[in-house]
Amino acid sequence: MRVLFWAIAICLAVALIIWTISSIKQSRWAKSHPATGQFVTVDGKKLHYVKIGNGPPLIALHGAGGNLRDFTFSLTEKLANDYTIYAFDRPAHGHSDIFDPMGETLADQARIIISAAKTLGINNATVMGYSFGGTVAMNMALDHPDFVDAMLLIAAPIHTWPDDWVSSTYRIAAQPIIGPAIMHTAFAILPDSYFRDSYAGVFTPQMPPDGFLTHVGVGLTVNPYRFVINARQILPMAPQIKSMIPRYHTLNMPIEIIHGTADKSVSSKFHTADFMDMQPRAYANATYIDGMGHGIHQLAQDEIISALKRLSK
Repeated sequence: MRVLFWAIAICLAVALIIWTISSIKQSRWAKSHPATGQFVTVDGKKLHYVKIGNGPPLIALHGAGGNLRDFTFSLTEKLANDYTIYAFDRPAHGHSDIFDPMGETLADQARIIISAAKTLGINNATVMGYSFGGTVAMNMALDHPDFVDAMLLIAAPIHTWPDDWVSSTYRIAAQPIIGPAIMHTAFAILPDSYFRDSYAGVFTPQMPPDGFLTHVGVGLTVNPYRFVINARQILPMAPQIKSMIPRYHTLNMPIEIIHGTADKSVSSKFHTADFMDMQPRAYANATYIDGMGHGIHQLAQDEIISALKRLSK
């Protein structure tokens, strides 16, 4: 009995130490990378956004585990003379609230973002989505076609892929109790350099531009609470995409897609190419960048600017 008592006491002490270290690191990252924009309330919760530039509205949606700093590193500055960019922290990312602890669906996120936009006086806009943000943009176009004037999808998952594969990291993180426990432990004991190297790996075979990893705030990405919700958004993504595919024929707004041929995170073959091959699409245009990985939102900004200009014609 005494052995059991001490075993439980030691486990509780270790858990308390891990939780304390994790909380300190979360606080440090929040202070070093504070909210840079404003907040809009939807469903009683807050969505963080930045508004930059002058011109017609352009809504920018970041990818899984990212935040609006993906765009403010350099792209918003290049677009600011031609558009009013509204870059949002998607639900449960960056400094936006968690709207659903079980993970917001694509349809939920589309509705939340459009509700936020309309609260800000935006009744229609061009939507630019990177990676998972592009999947949300696609749902916006399907569920709210009167809102989406045109769409730019950057390395976006918009079709099926073999076995609906999702990494074991996301599968474990999405689980109740064990997922949060593992994420708090990893966040507490692993050095920041580990997470920076993991984030940099998304850019393979290229490297992220100098200063990007510092700007984006890797600690915001791996915040235990937000990483768990991010995983719960990703895990059911494939069946949600499959349910959208039969509706693709209803799309009639101009669409530009940019994708790297060396993207190991979101295959250009299983997503962009399969989407374009479904049927002739006079309104859709795909640009493939040979040898480019998943970091296309940072490394192919000239192509992004050109695609937006085509959409503006």
